[in-house]
Amino acid sequence: VAMSLLWFIINFASSVGGLFFSLYVVKERGWPPSDFATIAPFGLVGAFVGYMGAGLLSDAIGRRWTVCLFTGLLGALIMTCYASTAWFPIAASFIGLQAMLGIWVVGYTLNSELFPTELRGAANGWCNNLIGRWGVVIAPAVMGYLGKEMGGIGPAATVLAATAWLAIPLVLLMVRETRGQDLTGLA
Repeated sequence: VAMSLLWFIINFASSVGGLFFSLYVVKERGWPPSDFATIAPFGLVGAFVGYMGAGLLSDAIGRRWTVCLFTGLLGALIMTCYASTAWFPIAASFIGLQAMLGIWVVGYTLNSELFPTELRGAANGWCNNLIGRWGVVIAPAVMGYLGKEMGGIGPAATVLAATAWLAIPLVLLMVRETRGQDLTGLA
Protein backbone atom coordinates (compact mmCIF):
# COMPACT_ATOMS: atom_id res chain seq x y z
CA VAL A 1 0.00 0.00 0.00
CA ALA A 2 2.77 2.44 0.95
CA MET A 3 4.73 1.82 -2.25
CA SER A 4 1.59 2.17 -4.39
CA LEU A 5 0.87 5.52 -2.71
CA LEU A 6 4.48 6.58 -3.15
CA TRP A 7 4.39 5.72 -6.85
CA PHE A 8 1.11 7.60 -7.24
CA ILE A 9 2.70 10.69 -5.68
CA ILE A 10 5.86 10.37 -7.79
CA ASN A 11 3.84 9.94 -10.98
CA PHE A 12 1.42 12.75 -10.14
CA ALA A 13 4.07 15.28 -9.12
CA SER A 14 6.39 14.40 -12.03
CA SER A 15 3.48 14.89 -14.42
CA VAL A 16 2.56 18.24 -12.88
CA GLY A 17 6.17 19.35 -13.24
CA GLY A 18 6.77 18.19 -16.78
CA LEU A 19 3.73 17.54 -18.93
CA PHE A 20 2.63 21.15 -19.30
CA PHE A 21 6.01 22.90 -19.31
CA SER A 22 6.30 23.74 -23.01
CA LEU A 23 2.68 24.95 -23.16
CA TYR A 24 3.25 27.01 -20.02
CA VAL A 25 6.39 28.79 -21.21
CA VAL A 26 5.04 29.50 -24.69
CA LYS A 27 1.49 30.53 -23.75
CA GLU A 28 1.90 32.05 -20.29
CA ARG A 29 5.47 33.34 -20.31
CA GLY A 30 5.75 34.30 -23.98
CA TRP A 31 8.81 32.24 -24.80
CA PRO A 32 9.51 31.62 -28.45
CA PRO A 33 9.96 27.90 -29.19
CA SER A 34 13.67 28.56 -29.75
CA ASP A 35 14.08 29.28 -26.01
CA PHE A 36 12.79 25.82 -25.18
CA ALA A 37 15.15 24.38 -27.78
CA THR A 38 18.00 26.26 -26.09
CA ILE A 39 17.44 24.74 -22.65
CA ALA A 40 16.42 21.23 -23.77
CA PRO A 41 20.01 19.91 -24.05
CA PHE A 42 20.74 21.21 -20.56
CA GLY A 43 17.64 19.36 -19.37
CA LEU A 44 19.07 16.17 -20.82
CA VAL A 45 22.30 16.73 -18.90
CA GLY A 46 20.24 17.45 -15.79
CA ALA A 47 18.37 14.16 -16.20
CA PHE A 48 21.64 12.28 -16.57
CA VAL A 49 23.07 13.90 -13.45
CA GLY A 50 19.83 13.23 -11.57
CA TYR A 51 19.75 9.55 -12.48
CA MET A 52 23.42 9.05 -11.61
CA GLY A 53 23.15 11.16 -8.49
CA ALA A 54 20.06 9.36 -7.25
CA GLY A 55 21.81 6.02 -7.38
CA LEU A 56 24.96 7.28 -5.69
CA LEU A 57 23.02 9.22 -3.08
CA SER A 58 20.73 6.32 -2.23
CA ASP A 59 23.79 4.17 -1.57
CA ALA A 60 25.40 6.92 0.53
CA ILE A 61 22.50 8.16 2.69
CA GLY A 62 19.83 5.52 2.13
CA ARG A 63 16.82 5.04 -0.10
CA ARG A 64 14.30 6.72 2.22
CA TRP A 65 16.34 9.89 2.73
CA THR A 66 17.03 10.11 -1.00
CA VAL A 67 13.30 9.85 -1.75
CA CYS A 68 12.67 12.59 0.83
CA LEU A 69 15.36 14.83 -0.65
CA PHE A 70 14.24 14.32 -4.24
CA THR A 71 10.52 14.78 -3.56
CA GLY A 72 11.24 17.82 -1.39
CA LEU A 73 13.25 19.36 -4.20
CA LEU A 74 10.69 18.27 -6.78
CA GLY A 75 7.95 20.25 -5.02
CA ALA A 76 10.18 23.30 -4.55
CA LEU A 77 11.35 23.26 -8.18
CA ILE A 78 7.80 22.95 -9.52
CA MET A 79 6.78 25.94 -7.41
CA THR A 80 9.79 27.97 -8.53
CA CYS A 81 9.33 27.07 -12.18
CA TYR A 82 5.62 27.80 -12.42
CA ALA A 83 5.49 30.83 -10.12
CA SER A 84 8.47 32.62 -11.69
CA THR A 85 8.17 35.18 -14.44
CA ALA A 86 11.85 35.68 -15.33
CA TRP A 87 13.56 33.51 -17.93
CA PHE A 88 16.53 32.29 -15.88
CA PRO A 89 14.63 30.95 -12.83
CA ILE A 90 12.21 29.13 -15.12
CA ALA A 91 15.01 27.64 -17.22
CA ALA A 92 17.06 26.63 -14.17
CA SER A 93 13.99 25.10 -12.53
CA PHE A 94 13.26 23.11 -15.68
CA ILE A 95 16.80 21.69 -15.64
CA GLY A 96 16.36 20.88 -11.95
CA LEU A 97 13.03 19.19 -12.66
CA GLN A 98 14.76 16.99 -15.21
CA ALA A 99 17.33 16.03 -12.57
CA MET A 100 14.53 15.12 -10.14
CA LEU A 101 13.45 12.38 -12.55
CA GLY A 102 16.17 10.41 -10.79
CA ILE A 103 13.49 9.70 -8.19
CA TRP A 104 12.45 6.86 -10.50
CA VAL A 105 15.78 5.09 -9.91
CA VAL A 106 15.30 5.22 -6.17
CA GLY A 107 11.61 4.30 -6.37
CA TYR A 108 12.28 1.18 -8.43
CA THR A 109 15.20 0.18 -6.21
CA LEU A 110 13.25 0.65 -3.01
CA ASN A 111 10.18 -1.08 -4.42
CA SER A 112 12.26 -4.08 -5.53
CA GLU A 113 14.21 -4.37 -2.31
CA LEU A 114 11.12 -4.38 -0.09
CA PHE A 115 9.88 -7.68 -1.54
CA PRO A 116 11.30 -11.19 -1.72
CA THR A 117 13.24 -11.96 -4.90
CA GLU A 118 10.49 -14.09 -6.41
CA LEU A 119 7.95 -11.25 -6.01
CA ARG A 120 10.04 -8.23 -6.99
CA GLY A 121 8.94 -7.98 -10.60
CA ALA A 122 5.29 -8.48 -9.71
CA ALA A 123 5.58 -5.99 -6.85
CA ASN A 124 6.95 -3.30 -9.19
CA GLY A 125 4.20 -4.12 -11.67
CA TRP A 126 1.42 -3.87 -9.11
CA CYS A 127 2.73 -0.89 -7.15
CA ASN A 128 3.86 1.32 -10.02
CA ASN A 129 2.39 0.11 -13.29
CA LEU A 130 -1.08 -0.87 -12.11
CA ILE A 131 -1.77 1.47 -9.21
CA GLY A 132 0.84 4.22 -9.12
CA ARG A 133 0.53 5.14 -12.81
CA TRP A 134 -2.91 6.52 -12.11
CA GLY A 135 -1.01 9.60 -10.97
CA VAL A 136 -0.01 10.20 -14.60
CA VAL A 137 -3.61 9.70 -15.69
CA ILE A 138 -5.19 11.94 -13.05
CA ALA A 139 -2.62 14.77 -13.02
CA PRO A 140 -3.54 16.23 -16.46
CA ALA A 141 -7.24 16.22 -15.58
CA VAL A 142 -6.60 17.95 -12.26
CA MET A 143 -4.18 20.40 -13.90
CA GLY A 144 -6.71 21.20 -16.61
CA TYR A 145 -9.53 21.76 -14.14
CA LEU A 146 -7.44 23.84 -11.74
CA GLY A 147 -5.84 25.76 -14.61
CA LYS A 148 -9.27 26.78 -15.82
CA GLU A 149 -10.44 27.71 -12.32
CA MET A 150 -7.25 29.56 -11.36
CA GLY A 151 -6.59 31.27 -14.68
CA GLY A 152 -3.58 29.37 -15.96
CA ILE A 153 -1.14 26.50 -15.83
CA GLY A 154 1.30 28.44 -13.62
CA PRO A 155 -1.03 28.94 -10.66
CA ALA A 156 -2.39 25.39 -10.90
CA ALA A 157 1.05 23.78 -11.02
CA THR A 158 2.26 25.97 -8.17
CA VAL A 159 -0.55 24.74 -5.92
CA LEU A 160 -0.22 21.10 -6.99
CA ALA A 161 3.55 21.14 -6.40
CA ALA A 162 2.89 20.48 -2.72
CA THR A 163 1.67 16.97 -3.56
CA ALA A 164 5.33 15.95 -3.97
CA TRP A 165 5.88 16.67 -0.29
CA LEU A 166 3.27 14.09 0.71
CA ALA A 167 5.90 11.46 -0.05
CA ILE A 168 8.10 12.59 2.83
CA PRO A 169 5.90 11.57 5.79
CA LEU A 170 4.70 8.52 3.85
CA VAL A 171 8.23 7.22 3.37
CA LEU A 172 9.43 8.12 6.87
CA LEU A 173 6.42 6.55 8.58
CA MET A 174 5.50 3.59 6.39
CA VAL A 175 8.56 2.40 4.42
CA ARG A 176 11.59 0.71 5.93
CA GLU A 177 15.15 1.42 4.83
CA THR A 178 16.69 -1.23 2.59
CA ARG A 179 20.21 0.16 2.12
CA GLY A 180 22.80 -2.22 3.51
CA GLN A 181 20.18 -4.84 4.46
CA ASP A 182 20.43 -8.55 3.70
CA LEU A 183 17.63 -8.93 1.19
CA THR A 184 17.89 -12.71 0.74
CA GLY A 185 15.80 -13.51 3.81
CA LEU A 186 12.81 -11.31 3.06
CA ALA A 187 9.49 -13.01 3.62
